[in-house]
Amino acid sequence: MTNQTKEIELETISRQTMTAKYESLQRLKENKDFQRVILEGYLKESAVDKVSLLATDYVRRNNLRATMFEELMAISSFEEYLHMIDQLGAPVEDEEDEDILDEE
Repeated sequence: MTNQTKEIELETISRQTMTAKYESLQRLKENKDFQRVILEGYLKESAVDKVSLLATDYVRRNNLRATMFEELMAISSFEEYLHMIDQLGAPVEDEEDEDILDEE
């Protein structure tokens, strides 16, 4: 097996894995509990709550800002992970098919 063949095989496996994650994520996004707990609760409401707490005296006095920023970074990182799956796992449109349709 040549290096190029191995690379193509790895890319195919990687693409299949990402496609499977994409399909799983799409099913999760349709789930009302996932929407309520993760998409609305953790990624939105929790993030807003933490940002609001940053300016409080309690957080400043107890030196909790670093902890709050770490928690916000975790939320951001998780959201970016979901976005990456959406972008890299989405079905690839076949450009040749589009070109053929444009010519007709």
